[in-house]
Amino acid sequence: MGDIGFSTRRVLAAGGAAGFLFGAAALVSAQGVSADALGAAAASARALVKSALTAQQLPTDGGAAPIAPGKERWQVKTLSDPDAGSVNLTNAIDITLGALGNNPATSPWQSGQYPPDQRILSGPYVETQVYRVHALLVAARLESDGDFHLMLQDPTGSATGIAEVPDPDFVDSSDPNVVSMLTAVRSKFVSLFGTPPQYPGTFTPANPVPIVVTGVRFFDVIHGQDNVAPNGVELHPVTALDLDSAAAPSVAPTAP
Repeated sequence: MGDIGFSTRRVLAAGGAAGFLFGAAALVSAQGVSADALGAAAASARALVKSALTAQQLPTDGGAAPIAPGKERWQVKTLSDPDAGSVNLTNAIDITLGALGNNPATSPWQSGQYPPDQRILSGPYVETQVYRVHALLVAARLESDGDFHLMLQDPTGSATGIAEVPDPDFVDSSDPNVVSMLTAVRSKFVSLFGTPPQYPGTFTPANPVPIVVTGVRFFDVIHGQDNVAPNGVELHPVTALDLDSAAAPSVAPTAP
């Protein structure tokens, strides 16, 4: 039998976890197991799904490179790090792509202020603020870490930037509100544009689409990314996304 495909494998993995939860519920009924124990079983079931997705290094249905959670600063990228609670998710600051990508002018890597596997909590590269930009979506793709990689351009200039929409299956946050938020963003993008093709494929709309993107300020290593900002800053993860009602076309193009 040929490869059953990424989405099908996910269903099977989730089915196994559902069976695990069903057994736990049966124990509550028959053996009087505490609600706390059932809660622990639920957490274990969720971990089971993620373990299956990660350990199997599942390919996409098209047989492209394996999709698996990232490694470098992955917890920070997905709001799952110990300092995620310090991020101000309620008050987004409006900013242009140009200002975001040039303040400061250099990346933390260039200045030697980049802490591996930790969120930057102070100084010019602080990563505890959420920003909102009005931008043009010029392209998007699915990366091997499961992120939707959004390539942005300033509507009135040449500034560029990147926003990343994580796969909620690869988010390890213990905060259900974070998981729900990131799930909603992912679903919103798919409802507007469809699921973009995996790298090296790219979804490129016939005309750049005006969107409003909100996300956590995050500084990535500059390694030749398409549309990277001069200082390596990204909105990562995206916490809200929609068409720009002031400039968007009446019908959004969808990915193939």
